[in-house]
Amino acid sequence: MTGLPALGVVLGVGIGVAVYFLGLIAALIWWDNRSLPLLAENPDYSMPLEILGIESFRTFHEIRGRAGGKEIRVAVPGPRTKIEEAVRFATSAGRAAQA
Repeated sequence: MTGLPALGVVLGVGIGVAVYFLGLIAALIWWDNRSLPLLAENPDYSMPLEILGIESFRTFHEIRGRAGGKEIRVAVPGPRTKIEEAVRFATSAGRAAQA
């Protein structure tokens, strides 16, 4: 198969692959945005966390903390503003619980 029909097949397959991966990426982003807030707002089990430090890298941030007498490290993807918002929320929720 040569000529114009072959070009149509190649373009069709290329467009199909591109649409597939765009859809996959969109589904993963949608799933991430829908499930993480649910996990954060409705925990089955929670305990106080003492934040010992936050180290920022380009694509993620590492939070060092102490919970339940054990030191833990958590890697969080995303911009630093997410971390700042989470820490601000956690400290305001802790103050509200103590009142």
